[in-house]
Amino acid sequence: MNNVENSSSQGRADDEETLTVTNVSFQSLDPVKPLVVPAVLRIPSLAAPPMPAVVIVHGSAGVDSRGVSYSNELSNAGIATLEIDMWAARGISGAENRPKTVPETLPDAYGAFVFLSAKPRHRFQAVLALWDSPGVGSSRC
Repeated sequence: MNNVENSSSQGRADDEETLTVTNVSFQSLDPVKPLVVPAVLRIPSLAAPPMPAVVIVHGSAGVDSRGVSYSNELSNAGIATLEIDMWAARGISGAENRPKTVPETLPDAYGAFVFLSAKPRHRFQAVLALWDSPGVGSSRC
């Protein structure tokens, strides 16, 4: 699958550093039904490779303002983020049709890790997942 990227730059609130924001998509690692997962990659412009990255995985309500808030704080600390949209990949707009268990969405997060590892220019390291949902822990790859 070809990854899709469209980028723009945004300044931080204090304009000390710019942030490159890129809309991307990648393949989930579901062996039965691989999906194309849309995401937003945010890279602090002043961060030098190798840099840490965090995959932001939304909660059961879908993408909301919490992901952007987490991303802004992490970007201010020089950490890149990839906020994935698992519901858009499934054509879901509400909570009623979402997957019933976390394991159904793990291939999306794993696909995000593979996507980031395939970005040699940035040399992401210490990639973590931040799951914004009760009962789900963070992962490191």
